[in-house]
Amino acid sequence: MPLLSAKTLIQLYEEHKRSAAACTVLTAFLDDAGKYGRILRDATGKICAIKEYKDASEEQRNIKEWNTGIYCFMAGELFSALKKTSNHNQQGEYYLTDTIEILYQQGKNISNVVLEDLMEVSGVNSQEELAALEDIYLDRIRQKWLNSGVIIHNPHSVYIGEEVIIEPDVEIHQNTVIKGKSTLEKSCVIGPCSFLENSTVSTEAILQGHNILVNAIIPEHHILNFGSQIIEETHYE
Repeated sequence: MPLLSAKTLIQLYEEHKRSAAACTVLTAFLDDAGKYGRILRDATGKICAIKEYKDASEEQRNIKEWNTGIYCFMAGELFSALKKTSNHNQQGEYYLTDTIEILYQQGKNISNVVLEDLMEVSGVNSQEELAALEDIYLDRIRQKWLNSGVIIHNPHSVYIGEEVIIEPDVEIHQNTVIKGKSTLEKSCVIGPCSFLENSTVSTEAILQGHNILVNAIIPEHHILNFGSQIIEETHYE
């Protein structure tokens, strides 16, 4: 699940602490939940079990709330419940999900957080699927900076790493890669076909294009000529 966010995991953990639950499950809703395990609830609305698709009745398969496969357990409760699981099911397997019903029957609290962005739990089974999710991930990074006042020409041709910091009014031209702990300060310009890694381009500095910076610092208002390369801890004066 390459797109699973820290925000979602923190939300799951915070709910787990708040509710003092034996287990907190990340659930989601779909009109047709396919072959995902279904979330079963008792008459009071509490989670009482997770039923795997192959073992579910037709009525249970119509349930729209499903299990993403992400949990937060109290370790002691989990290990105790695992000892009580069996493989008496359609697949002859030991299901981790059976621990939910076991804990419920012991009177333990089962909590949940509902996931809103279903893309976060998209799985990967091929290089093609991995590439598709990478495109989504990188597009979200670009969208964040576009919405923060950064100008990006031909955005889909620009790679921006997750650790990069960009201040407002920066202009980035096409076919550029910016990665590592790079910082682009206010109103600087990154010319086309440039590569930056762990570098800082200071306020109102200009890279004319086809530049390579690695562990470099470009001072304020400086103009770096077309094709110039600065590599390895150089402070360009």
